[in-house]
Amino acid sequence: KTDIYTAEELSQFRDTVNSGKTFTGKTINLKNDIDLSNICGQTIGSWVPIGNYSANNTLIFSGTFEGNNHTINNLYINTTSNYQGLFGYSKDSKIANLNITGEVKGASYTGGLVGSQEGEIENCTNYVNINGVGNTVGGLAGYQNGTITRCKNKGTIQNTGYLTGGIVGNQTGRILQCANYANVTSNNYGTGGIAGAAANNTTSECFNKGNITSYWGNYTQSGGILGAAYKPILVSYCYNRGNIYGKNMEIGGISGACYNVRFFSLKLL
Repeated sequence: KTDIYTAEELSQFRDTVNSGKTFTGKTINLKNDIDLSNICGQTIGSWVPIGNYSANNTLIFSGTFEGNNHTINNLYINTTSNYQGLFGYSKDSKIANLNITGEVKGASYTGGLVGSQEGEIENCTNYVNINGVGNTVGGLAGYQNGTITRCKNKGTIQNTGYLTGGIVGNQTGRILQCANYANVTSNNYGTGGIAGAAANNTTSECFNKGNITSYWGNYTQSGGILGAAYKPILVSYCYNRGNIYGKNMEIGGISGACYNVRFFSLKLL
């Protein structure tokens, strides 16, 4: 089924992916706002991600998920497993025009929308509050290799591990026209309003309004846009209005740690 109208149908779609069907070349259309409170919750249990990579690393989603500007409400995950979010792992995929609310606790590769993705994320907004207990944790995605465009984070992000960001924990590729409005806090290094870390990346036309806090040893790597920028990278037309808190060194309004980075037309307001 390629059209989803109810929470039960979303759950059935998830189970189909987790039985081994990748939906390569297919588009899944969300036709309504959906409430997951009868599918997952404190008394029911955690949502099992679409592409349950933590259970079996062959279970992935490789199609297009078109949200049609609808909202999936009350996502609930409470686990110490990796690859957590509405989607666990997706590859050669696109997730677009989707909003999501709820509460998520997960370990490494955790995001409100997707734990780890290779492909595109476009015009999505995360309202999920994230509680990470691992590495590579973000509002939209934990890890993303590809392009994130016109996405927003409005859920608070807390993490005990490293690489924590309002939009993405760690990203390789492009982050364009994205915004973070919420506080991002980590007990480890690599904490940013947009990305905890970025490598071989272009980050352009992004802004942060949340407070960014990171405390870990001597290398907090806290920044309003990027916690740490590695390898050839371009940051352009970005601005930060959030307060940046850290310990000792590598703290910046735009980026904390910078290695082979080119900055162009930035604002600290």
